[in-house]
Amino acid sequence: MAGHTMSIKYLDADTKTTTEVIHFPSTLTLANLQEWADTAVPHLDDSVGTKIVEVRVGMVLSPSTWDLKASPVAGYSTSRGGLLSFICADGSPYSVFVPGVLNTFTSGGELSVTGTLDNFRDDLLDGVFDDPTQVIASARNGSELDTFRRGKITDRDKL
Repeated sequence: MAGHTMSIKYLDADTKTTTEVIHFPSTLTLANLQEWADTAVPHLDDSVGTKIVEVRVGMVLSPSTWDLKASPVAGYSTSRGGLLSFICADGSPYSVFVPGVLNTFTSGGELSVTGTLDNFRDDLLDGVFDDPTQVIASARNGSELDTFRRGKITDRDKL
């Protein structure tokens, strides 16, 4: 079974970056990983001439309780899908690519954000808890998604 990952991004004196990944058992909690990093990352920093600029954690979620399809639908590709475009609270644009979006959400090459795709869009904007401040999607810069602009069909290599 796949485990959690911790990605450590390094910056060298020539302003080049590289990222290395460390793997951990999926039985660990976020608190366990934070505790490990609180000790280990300063030790690592004292051991390298590069600068540690970022540490990210990838956690394994358990989809066993979700009612997901057992196999992909024939004829769909991860390279073609829907692009949901937003304006963030700070005014910057941000998009989420949805690979292999169903044809039921397309009409004449346009993306129709209705039904479950509209639900997903709302989940990104509003969160899924009674208290929407708990989980709301954000852009890479940390600015919350604020307004939905539009959806369109696109090929991933054209992004």
